[in-house]
Amino acid sequence: NCSRNKTELIIISPHFNYQDSLLLQKIKLGNHELQYVEKSKVLGVIIDEKLSFDHHAKAVLRNCWHAWFKVCENTTRKRGLNTSSLTILFKTVVLTKLLYAAPIWLNDNLHIFKDFMSRALLRITGAQFHPTKILKEVLLGIPPLELMHEQITIKFLLKCLYQGDDVAGKIQQIEATPHHPYNYHTRITKE
Repeated sequence: NCSRNKTELIIISPHFNYQDSLLLQKIKLGNHELQYVEKSKVLGVIIDEKLSFDHHAKAVLRNCWHAWFKVCENTTRKRGLNTSSLTILFKTVVLTKLLYAAPIWLNDNLHIFKDFMSRALLRITGAQFHPTKILKEVLLGIPPLELMHEQITIKFLLKCLYQGDDVAGKIQQIEATPHHPYNYHTRITKE
């Protein structure tokens, strides 16, 4: 997108600091000077200069809390919603927000959602005491977030492998890099 009003510049580097951008050459698009930014939103994902996706994870967590609060505010067991209805609402309203573009950003940010998932699952079960995490997940039919992330990542990689364009070449580059986060997933999909 090269709209003058929407185009921003971001330098992705582990060693670059946003404040250093003041020293860089100014770039213009037409008569409009482009601004350097530390983060930018692209297709709903907030990309930062270190590719840590911390800002995105925190924004998703806020959105999940807000959506879950709205669900809980407008639905109670007294209004006839049982555990299975709340589970369906949670999967539909909250998990879709949480898992959007998950293969890209969620891996290093899983820990941020631990408390949220625990509280939401407790609310869905309606338990008075705190059952174990595994028991809540099994009873509700909601797999652990780590497992959902693995599943989505493997589906994404399989889709890339069998798409037939240059994406397969990128997968081979990942396989050649032993410490790449997707290296483990590519080995699983090949087996």
